[in-house]
Amino acid sequence: MAGKLLRSLLCAIPNTLSLFRVTCSPIILWFAWNGEERPFLAFLTSALISDFFDGSIARLLNHTTELGAKLDSLADFLLALAVLPCIWWLWPHLFETELRYFMVILVGSFAQLTCGYVKFGRTPSYHTWTSKSATMLLSISLLVLLFTQDVSGPFRFSAMLHLASTVESILITLILPRWNYNVPSLWHALTLTRSKE
Repeated sequence: MAGKLLRSLLCAIPNTLSLFRVTCSPIILWFAWNGEERPFLAFLTSALISDFFDGSIARLLNHTTELGAKLDSLADFLLALAVLPCIWWLWPHLFETELRYFMVILVGSFAQLTCGYVKFGRTPSYHTWTSKSATMLLSISLLVLLFTQDVSGPFRFSAMLHLASTVESILITLILPRWNYNVPSLWHALTLTRSKE
C-alpha cells in the first residue's frame, strides 16, 4: 500500500512541474509589468529548469501519458507567449535588437500549433529529439541574454534550431494519419505511417 502511494506521488511530479510552469506565466507577466527584474528572472529561471525535469522524471518512472504531454506543451507555449512582452517591458533595447529572432520562435510555434489543430482538431505534443535540444539550448541562451544583456550568437543560433524543430513537427503532422503524442523524430513518424498501412 505504501509503495503504491509513493509511486502515485512520484508519478504526479511531472504534471505538477508542468502546472508550475503554467502558473509562472501570469506571475512573470506581473513582475515584468511592475518593473521587477530580479523576481522576474528568478521565476523564469525556475520555470525553465522545471521544464528540463518533468519529461525526464516521467520517462524514468515509465509514466508518460497523453495528459502529461499535452500539459507540457501547453506550459511551454504559455511561457513562450508570456516572455516576449516581459522582455519588451523590462529591456526594450533587447526586444528591439532581437525582435526578428523572437518572431521566428513565436511565428514558428503558432504555425506548428495551427497545423496540428487544422489537421487533427488538437495541438501537437510530439516532444521530438530536435525540439528537446532546441528548447534546452534556447532556454540557456535566453537566460544568458537576459542576465548578461550581451547580444551575441548563441540566442540567434538557438532560434534557428527552434525553427528547424518546428519544420520537423509540421512535417510530422502532415505525415501522420492520426494524432499521436511523443513522436521522437520524423523517421519515427514515417515508421508509424508505414505500420498503419
